[in-house]
Amino acid sequence: MREELKYVKLIGDIISIVAIIYSLVSLRSEKTTFTNRLVRNLLLCSLIRSAFDIVAGILFDGKESPECTFFAATRMFWNLHIFLRTSCISIMLHISVIQPSMSLKAVSDIPNLETKLNYAVISVSLFFSCLPFITNSYGLAGEWCGLSLDRNGMIWRFSVYYIPAWLWMLYCLWVYYRLKKVIHGLMKAKKGTGSSRAGHNKMQQKWYGNVRGLLWYPICIMIVWTGPTINRINDVFVFAGMGRTSNALIILHALSFSIEGCLLSLAYWLSRASQENLARFCGWLGRIVLSVIRFMIMVTVIMFF
Repeated sequence: MREELKYVKLIGDIISIVAIIYSLVSLRSEKTTFTNRLVRNLLLCSLIRSAFDIVAGILFDGKESPECTFFAATRMFWNLHIFLRTSCISIMLHISVIQPSMSLKAVSDIPNLETKLNYAVISVSLFFSCLPFITNSYGLAGEWCGLSLDRNGMIWRFSVYYIPAWLWMLYCLWVYYRLKKVIHGLMKAKKGTGSSRAGHNKMQQKWYGNVRGLLWYPICIMIVWTGPTINRINDVFVFAGMGRTSNALIILHALSFSIEGCLLSLAYWLSRASQENLARFCGWLGRIVLSVIRFMIMVTVIMFF
């Protein structure tokens, strides 16, 4: 089973790395904005995590060791880091769209806001990833290195990892709901007449497309975390003697995190600006690629939900 998982993760990580590099190259051709920097940092973190997973998968020998503890703690840090980077996008949407009064103050001091977000993401990721060292809970966790499957490992896994993550995802869903209401209200507002109205409608549709594109990042993270969450809940029942280990859930767990970078890259290509960029450089071929991307997202959503 371990060998099969190794190849599943390796293939997923390689696909993610290729997709991320392609997205980062395209991102360089776009205008540098605060939002683009958030997306770029998110993709870079996912690239590092995928590269680290490949190295860890090659070096891991399936035994308890200091190296396994290091791999587990580092993977925890990057998983939290990527999740929090995605959360920054939800925070930005909350500030800039839902509470425009906050937006005026935030936009006037973007460098300071960006610095605070970077420090917050790194500090929180480092703090939570270090907590399991208190009970020496890092090490061999079934088929790979992670938080152990004993009582302490279970407590840490849900208290610093899955429960806070899903509470934050509920916040992201709330942001998504509020954004839909705000955007719907703006689209129904009076926009003028004649050519000015047409121009305003075009600008508003472009703005709506960009905002809607950013919403894909939290959705992709929810898709990624669903499989591992189900698998870890199943581990709790196994630990309590009320269930048995599922190979299908273990494979789903491994595949979910390994293709995270690929899904985040797909989210980037679903934004309005990147679609225009792809269509401009690739013409009809770009439109075909976009259709394939939308189909892949739809299939992924169906598979996970």
